[in-house]
Amino acid sequence: MSQNNLLGGYEVTNTVYTFTDNPATVTHTHTAIKKPTRTSNISSLTWKSGSESTVRGYKFTYDGLNRIQNAMYGETANLNANANRFSENVTGYDRNGNIRSLQRFGQTGASSYGLTDNLTFSLDGNRLNRVDDAISASAYNGGFEFKDGAKQAGEYAYDANGNLTKDLNKKITAIQYNYLNLPSTVTFSGGGAISYTYAADGTKLRTVHKTGGATVTTDYCGSVIYENGTQKLLLTEEGYVTLADGKYHYYLKDHQGNNRVVIDPSGTAEEVNHYYPFGGTFAGTNSIQPYKYNAKELDTSKGLNWYDYGARHYDAALGRFTTVDPLAEKFYGMSLYEYVGNNPVRYIDPTGMIWEDPQEAERLKRNIDNRITSLNKDIAKNQDKLDKGGLSVKQVSKLESKILEANNRISNLNASKADIDVLGADQNNVYVLSSISGGEHKVRQSSDGKVYIETSSDALSIHEITHVRQSLDAGGLKFSTNGELLNAGVGIKGVAKMEIEAYKMQYSYDRSFPGSLGGRGLQGIDVHSVGGIINDGKHVYPVIYQYSFDLNKFFKQQKKLIRGGK
Repeated sequence: MSQNNLLGGYEVTNTVYTFTDNPATVTHTHTAIKKPTRTSNISSLTWKSGSESTVRGYKFTYDGLNRIQNAMYGETANLNANANRFSENVTGYDRNGNIRSLQRFGQTGASSYGLTDNLTFSLDGNRLNRVDDAISASAYNGGFEFKDGAKQAGEYAYDANGNLTKDLNKKITAIQYNYLNLPSTVTFSGGGAISYTYAADGTKLRTVHKTGGATVTTDYCGSVIYENGTQKLLLTEEGYVTLADGKYHYYLKDHQGNNRVVIDPSGTAEEVNHYYPFGGTFAGTNSIQPYKYNAKELDTSKGLNWYDYGARHYDAALGRFTTVDPLAEKFYGMSLYEYVGNNPVRYIDPTGMIWEDPQEAERLKRNIDNRITSLNKDIAKNQDKLDKGGLSVKQVSKLESKILEANNRISNLNASKADIDVLGADQNNVYVLSSISGGEHKVRQSSDGKVYIETSSDALSIHEITHVRQSLDAGGLKFSTNGELLNAGVGIKGVAKMEIEAYKMQYSYDRSFPGSLGGRGLQGIDVHSVGGIINDGKHVYPVIYQYSFDLNKFFKQQKKLIRGGK
């Protein structure tokens, strides 16, 4: 359900979308007052997971920089019952975006709830010096909380590269790093250590946990996980297989890819996870597997409680990373350690390097899926007419042409979905889908280093995403002096080929094309129709128009020669 109203130049948007996977239902309500530049924030979120009857959720408030301030927990559809049982509030930021103070509520007894963390952060620049908790009581039954284990200056230390080397609150006395600034060894006071082995590109290959007299070695061989030399798990896109018994387990995820529920093949919930906004798990959450918030692996050994994001590790109790962002030069004005711009409800960080708003990309992919569904229905209707027979040769030819056109459009739309995923996996650029008016469309790199795909419709977004993917295929994005993406084609023919493909992808979505196709549909999108596109009396692509003109002239000359000069 969607409503749009304009109020004093602002767009008021209310969107409700529900993901239902029996036996779990996760409902997200998105309400915002925003300018029409898609800068809205999620103001409330509700969910009901597994066999639970309780509807849980949060209401959110933000500061003027879109950073979360209050995540107010509640239950029932209106979130007015059992208020603040698991609230999480950032009560202060510094000018760089570092959290200065944070309050977290949780379970304090078998049936009691209250403040479990009241944290004050002391920093040297962007680096932590110490964190103090004004609450001395511990969370109930080992529940998630910050452990204030030191209470002294210099609880945290960093190396010259900005990597955390000491965390006395976790009893970590030393952390060594490799040349990629990935931790190789974490040493704890009183004995115990965790060591890591990586491939040359930083892919984690092995983790060794030494606790007391026990050693557990975990090997990561592609999608197969070994424990002490024995195959343990086979990871899949939808969950995992326990290899000891060959049993399948499936994840039910929310809008950010957080693993909310693990179910077995019969639909029985084996694990139910409830998360604080910054990624901590509620007290009482059972655990049978380690992949949780953002589907990242959570290491709880020795109280480490780090999420492994690949390029960095994340400490959900503090809402910050342990090392500097490898792409820090792309995010001037932000702390090198902050998590997703301090807006963990809206954004995710797939790798620990690039944070993005997954909603726009996923919305576009859903719209593409809807268009594919519609085209498949058209194909079925036309095929049914053919199967019934009694048609003239002309009618049969027309229906077959429609079916072929629809199948070609579906193929292109699936390619566009793949292009969106290619951009999402690009580790070198941060992409932003941005709405502009007037039918214009372009890709530009801003002074903040981000790549803005600016369009006024989904079809035009597909057009420009195609150009970005073409550039990536050609070796990388290249921009003009004014910051606009350059065509990736080589030579006039190559430039024309790139534009033709982009317009075919655009047309496949909604049959929009700014020129004349002569009734030929996709087949009509060629060098001549693209070269003939005119805006304000001028050819939009003068080079392609000239190429088209030269081709026509050449073919006319060839025909004349074939006819003997007549």
